[in-house]
Amino acid sequence: GATMSGIDAATIIRQQLTVPVVSLTAFGVPDTVAHATSASPYGYIIKPFSDDARRSGIETALQRYKLESELRASRQQFATTLESITDAVVAVDSAGCITFLNRAATFHPERLSDDVVCLRLDEVSHVIEADTNKAVENPCQIAVRTARSCAPCAERSTRRSSIEQSGYG
Repeated sequence: GATMSGIDAATIIRQQLTVPVVSLTAFGVPDTVAHATSASPYGYIIKPFSDDARRSGIETALQRYKLESELRASRQQFATTLESITDAVVAVDSAGCITFLNRAATFHPERLSDDVVCLRLDEVSHVIEADTNKAVENPCQIAVRTARSCAPCAERSTRRSSIEQSGYG
């Protein structure tokens, strides 16, 4: 049968298990390092190595694994919290592209997020003056441009905001 390289094994381990992998090799040439890096190891140790180098590499990998696990748990808690909020929550990046929507922010919860993430906020959201029925700049777009937070709820009495029912939201 065909033999599997350590790098291929590391890739499969990372895909199927949540355990840190440290690559150990006798080859420190750029091509080998680049190939090993594609397996996303938590560490990379080149032979010959001392016990201190091995211990340091493993300890670093375990610390990185612990921090990444804590980050994943924190992100999951944050996402659960945002999904639980009954008001619409829309997060955008500095270019005004939507990076997150909770269920309350869309007319079609069954098609949540994936369809609108990466669209620009101005493609799916419009703010209209209640008195004149004319479109005005979305307060969240102003917030993105000026690097400030957006709180359109404070303006509910004079403006209406909607996620367009154009098949995106």
